[in-house]
Amino acid sequence: GNDKFKGGSLAISLSRSSDFNRTISYEGANDTTSIADSFAQSAGDLLPSELTGFVGSAYDAFLIDEEFDENGDFLGYFAQFAGFPFQQEVIEQSGSHYELNLAWGGNYDDVFYFGGGLGLQIINYSESRRYQESEFLVFDDQGNGTLDEQLNAIFLDEEFEVRGSGIDFNVGMTIRPAPFMTNGASYTSPSFLALEDEISNDFEAVWVPGATFIDLDDNEIDLASEDTRFVTEGLRNTYQLRTPSRIAVGTAFFIGKSGFLPGDLEFIDYSNATLNSLDFRVREDNDEINRLYTSVMNVRAGGEYRFENFRLRAGYAFFPDPFEGSSIGDQTNITFGIGYRTADYF
Repeated sequence: GNDKFKGGSLAISLSRSSDFNRTISYEGANDTTSIADSFAQSAGDLLPSELTGFVGSAYDAFLIDEEFDENGDFLGYFAQFAGFPFQQEVIEQSGSHYELNLAWGGNYDDVFYFGGGLGLQIINYSESRRYQESEFLVFDDQGNGTLDEQLNAIFLDEEFEVRGSGIDFNVGMTIRPAPFMTNGASYTSPSFLALEDEISNDFEAVWVPGATFIDLDDNEIDLASEDTRFVTEGLRNTYQLRTPSRIAVGTAFFIGKSGFLPGDLEFIDYSNATLNSLDFRVREDNDEINRLYTSVMNVRAGGEYRFENFRLRAGYAFFPDPFEGSSIGDQTNITFGIGYRTADYF
C-alpha cells in the first residue's frame, strides 16, 4: 500500500551470552611466599575472634599467629613456619548466562526503522577449586633446600555456586538516508540482577609428627595431635548487581545485490557496575570495581558477498581488556561462513 507506516514485527529469542565452562590448572615451586603469608596479611589488625573463612581456619590451624613488639604492642600476624612450598591448583568452572528477549520493531516508509525489547536474564555458575601446598623447603645461605621440619602440607577446597535472574531493556533505530546505506544507534540499559550465592570451604593443615607450637602462655602444643581440619558448609548471601549499560552505533553499505559491508562500535564503561546487599558490606567491593575496571570500545566489522546462489561471509571483532591499564585480556575474533540459497531452501 501507500501508507507511510509499513507495519511492525514481534520477535522472541533465546540467546546464550556467556559460557562459563572451563578448567584451569597450574603448579610450580614458590621460593618467595606461601598462601599463609596472604592469610596473615588479610588478617590485618583484626582480633582472632573476628577472623573468618580461610583466614580464621589458618589461625585455628596454627598456620598464622599474632605478632607483638618488645613492648607488647600488637603488630599483626605472621606465618608460623619458615619453608617455601610447591603449589598446585585445579579450578573447574561451569554454567551459563542466557537471555530471553521479547522485541518489537516498526518500519516507517522504508527509511526509518525503530524498536525496543525486554530481556529476561537467567544465570547459573558453579566453581570448584582444589588448592594445595607441599614439600616446604628451607634454604640455607648457599641456596640449598631442606624439607621444613614443621609443616607437611596445606589443603584448601572450595565449592561456590551462583544462581539468579534479572531484567533489562533496549531501544534502537536505523535510518536509511540512501538506498545503499543505513545508519543505526541502540541503547541497552543496565541489567538489574538479583543473585544468591552459596559457598562451602574445606581447610586442612598437616603438620610433621613432633612439630610443636608455643602459645602466648608459653604452653607447648603438639601440632600433629591437634584437629587442624575445618569444614564450613553452605554460607549463603543474597545481593543485587547492576551491570553497565551499552551504547552502540553502526553503519552498513549495500553493494547492489552483490553483498553488504556492516560495521559498528559499542561503548561500555565497566566501572559503572554497582553491588548492593543487606547481607554484607559492599562499599569496599564497589570501590574495587571503580579501581579495577575501565571503559572500552568494542569494534565489529564484516561483510557478505553473493555469487549466484552462493553466499560468503567474513567478520572481525575486537574486544579490549576491561581492566584498567591492562591489555592481557584483549580478545580478537575472526569468523567465516558459507551458504547456498534457492527459492525453496537455504
